[in-house]
Amino acid sequence: MTDRIMALPNREYRGTIRLLFFLIAITFILYVYRNVISVNVEFVLVLILLISSFTLYKIKDKVPREIWIWVGLLVLYWLTTLVATFAHESPEKRALFVLSVVSLSWVFIGLTIALYKLKPGLDFFWYLMLIGGSIALSVGVLDAYEYGWFNSGIGSQRLGDINSHPVKYAVVVNGFFIILLGSLPWALKKNKWMLSFIVLLIVALFLTAVLTKSRTAWIGWPEALVGWAIYYFVLFKDSFPKIKYPKVSFIILIGIVLFSLSQVDFIKKRIADRSSLAAKEINVYLDRESMNSSLGHRLLSYEIAVQKIPEVVWFGIGEDAFPEFLKLESKHFAKEHFNQDISGFKYSQLHNQFLMSFLTKGVFVFVSVLLFFVFLIAFFVKRVGIVSKEVKPIAIAGLIFSISSFLAFLPETPLQNTDMSTHFFLLCSLLIVFSLIEQKNQNISEGFSSNG
Repeated sequence: MTDRIMALPNREYRGTIRLLFFLIAITFILYVYRNVISVNVEFVLVLILLISSFTLYKIKDKVPREIWIWVGLLVLYWLTTLVATFAHESPEKRALFVLSVVSLSWVFIGLTIALYKLKPGLDFFWYLMLIGGSIALSVGVLDAYEYGWFNSGIGSQRLGDINSHPVKYAVVVNGFFIILLGSLPWALKKNKWMLSFIVLLIVALFLTAVLTKSRTAWIGWPEALVGWAIYYFVLFKDSFPKIKYPKVSFIILIGIVLFSLSQVDFIKKRIADRSSLAAKEINVYLDRESMNSSLGHRLLSYEIAVQKIPEVVWFGIGEDAFPEFLKLESKHFAKEHFNQDISGFKYSQLHNQFLMSFLTKGVFVFVSVLLFFVFLIAFFVKRVGIVSKEVKPIAIAGLIFSISSFLAFLPETPLQNTDMSTHFFLLCSLLIVFSLIEQKNQNISEGFSSNG
């Protein structure tokens, strides 16, 4: 019994743990269904901040240096954004909105410290990932139903196009997919029904990510394949003779199914078509033959930004100036380099978080964003080598998620909007906390409810 509640401050906080679990689950629903449900996720995040603040007040335990580094990086990001915003005269609606998104960093600061002090069991983490993955999948199912796929078969439409946004939706689905790939050892300790459900959920998330036709999500697959393949090979290479066939079959099943799905014609064709189209669009743009493609517009925007950044190194051009800047500069660039007369791009973002941060808010915000990934990758690489076997899947998931997110930041700007920013920082905070909570002596099959 004492092992089960190891390092827990007090059993009286069981209700606090359950409440945070419930609010995080609600947060998943609200940011995944942001285009459907009118209730803003910010209200729930404020509740999380209040409960986290109460926890910090009640529990005086120390927290490790790694958490303080993560907290420091979040504060640095908020502070540099605040300074960059007010470095320009009279910031308007667009700039203040982005600042409000960045200010949500305080929620994740409080949540990270509070969860570490509460020290819930592994069930808390994996059940949340299970819920998040199921919620993400439900959007795709809803889209498929509205497309009529259940009656007429899978069509050419993109999942996420009705009740979300295809690229944003793909990033969310992929995030839960690559994390849940590490949940199989935990599920094995539960029962075969839990393992079966998770295997089916993983396969469904993979299929959903394919049907979004989003290359942004797909670029996260190679590192997931390598990372989890190494983990499961090392984990089971000496155990195959000792494990009964039914259990082994469930572990192997997901690999076989994912490989088989990748060979299915409509899946294989979608991936091949989108990949070849990307290569073609890049070559055509670089040869200055045409800019009229999705990647062509992005590359043109990147060139404009790179040319402008040296002139506005310290605080950027400002968020409010971005739309007009992009419209005028893209018009001039298209005429000069492609001899095309256009009215100018009317995009709300640059489709590259690093360039967007540098162009609109300057070098300090750019560095603060880059430091997130320096810390995350270094932290999880270190944790993979020293955590117990029960926690190791979380550390590996954190490393894979960090690399995948870094790659997703190259063609997208997740930190410019509430839903994607919440997705990134919430999952990062959970992965960091549960990579630090030592659980090797806990009976992890008891669930989070017995740990609070």
